[in-house]
Amino acid sequence: MLALIGVAVALFLVALDGGSFGLESRSMLAIVVWWLILLGTVSGSFSNRVSGPATAAALLLLGFAVWAGFSAFWAESPERAMLDLGRNLLYAGLFVVVVVGAAPRAKLAAWGGGLGLGIAAVGLLALAGRLFPGLTPAGQLTEFFPVAVSRLSYPLNYWNALAALVAIGLPILLAVSVHAQAVLVRAASVTVVPPLVIVIYLTSSRGGSIAAVIGVLLWIVLTSRRWAATATLLVACAGSAAAVAVIRARPQLVEGGAVDVVESQGRSAAVLLIVLSLATGLATAVGSLLLAGRSDPPRAFGVAATMLGAAGILALVLAADPIKRLDEFTDPTTVSSRSGGYVESHLLSVTGSGRWENWNAAVEQFRESPLIGHGSGSYEAWWAEHGSLSVFVTEAHSLYLEVLGELGLVGFALLFGAFAIGVCGAVRLMLRDSTHERGMRSGLLAGFGAFAIAAAVDWMWEVPSVTMAGLSCLALALSSPIGRRAPGRATLAVIPVALAAIVLAALPALSANRLDASRAAFAQGDSGAARGAARDARELAPWAASPYVQLALIEEERDTGAARGLIDIAIEQDPSDWRLWLVAARLHVKAGAILEGREALARARRLNPRSPIFRR
Repeated sequence: MLALIGVAVALFLVALDGGSFGLESRSMLAIVVWWLILLGTVSGSFSNRVSGPATAAALLLLGFAVWAGFSAFWAESPERAMLDLGRNLLYAGLFVVVVVGAAPRAKLAAWGGGLGLGIAAVGLLALAGRLFPGLTPAGQLTEFFPVAVSRLSYPLNYWNALAALVAIGLPILLAVSVHAQAVLVRAASVTVVPPLVIVIYLTSSRGGSIAAVIGVLLWIVLTSRRWAATATLLVACAGSAAAVAVIRARPQLVEGGAVDVVESQGRSAAVLLIVLSLATGLATAVGSLLLAGRSDPPRAFGVAATMLGAAGILALVLAADPIKRLDEFTDPTTVSSRSGGYVESHLLSVTGSGRWENWNAAVEQFRESPLIGHGSGSYEAWWAEHGSLSVFVTEAHSLYLEVLGELGLVGFALLFGAFAIGVCGAVRLMLRDSTHERGMRSGLLAGFGAFAIAAAVDWMWEVPSVTMAGLSCLALALSSPIGRRAPGRATLAVIPVALAAIVLAALPALSANRLDASRAAFAQGDSGAARGAARDARELAPWAASPYVQLALIEEERDTGAARGLIDIAIEQDPSDWRLWLVAARLHVKAGAILEGREALARARRLNPRSPIFRR
């Protein structure tokens, strides 16, 4: 019970901190994770047996993190590569902690249940914030994206990330509802499914919806109790459909209209949703008791049902005219033709929202340097120079294509190898499990499948709460008491690796903290304090361009010549950033160097030719 609550609380807190997207948040998490590894290694508490596939997957994830950091030697922006290194070290360290911590088989159900409980808590909090305005903060996106008012995003502050997190949790909760020994636990797991489906609906996330559907279907395939799973899923779908109907009948609640109307509709919807959820759980409990001890239908009946279902799905796909839908998806000018509010019209549309263009740019980046890529974090600059749309983009909206473009075949092999070996090892363990243990492992594998799909169509790798949940699913599915203990020399090697990871995760965050202090001091007119803090940032991260830019801005009024020298150093650190060239153009012109200013401006325009800044 303690492990279950601890995992749930940890995941909830990580999500509550804006998904731990910020540099300071994710750096702190990385430091904590690697301290746990260090202390566990020194104390001997991390001496559990670990399977071969789990060890291989952990080493490949660590190798991927190291390769991303090593790419700073050829990346045009070492600063971005080092920022990515810290994030990747967090993921590799978390994978190790979960694999080792949950290695005893008795802890698999507790850790997996805690993961599902934590995700459910996040989803219920998000829904409560919509049903009862004022209960939760509005989020920071509304001032930048008007549609953020409609699309549910709190607490992760990104609607697609919230939907992806819920999609990871759904197969875990459904697995608990079928394989848990206590009927009350089974019913409670299904009870939260309709509210979580409402969360995905209110995010209007197509990627999250697809990930949820595929994750649930994977669970049906993997579980050993398919008939019970199918029956439970049908009950959950019925309850979810009724819940969606309740929400759809309240358009102001769906679209985030006037506060007083939303409050009124939210209260009535909350009552009905509670009733529907409890009814769904009760139906599951009654069905579970009635079907207890009954044998499954004949195998031939199952094969016929499967073929019938597959034929129905194929008919739906053909009726949707997939070729036409693909054309609409790849055409950036396509707009939704559906009437009604934004949430539902966007959810049911096939517009690409620039995804196709983002993916094509990543493929072109890969073709230019297929082996080692352009360096971690290089996609933003590549898109600015070579992209096809006049929009600001920092990620390729696909983990796998972005890795190919930034880290080449080497980086892709490390990441894909970790995923593939982990999945194959987990499936092998699952097939050897008893019915009860296989149930949780199948839900976890399906949860990881949902994450893998979500990461393929959006930038989920950059949202730690989502990626940590997804990788935890894979790590838990790989946990097993069957395996070898690490030899003494390998254990000793962990100590310097952990110390290095802590330092590498801390330095960028400390440097960014000093930069924030410099900007605050400069805004208050204290140039001396601003200069000192910026120099501290430079000492902590000598590879970064940001401290030199800050120093140049501080020196601009006092000594234009010194400012020009500093911005030149910043450009040497990151020659692909068009913004640095734009600052350099201003400083050159201010110093009377008109020719140098024109050259710098022309370079900035070449690096970002579609920016509205240069249209004139």
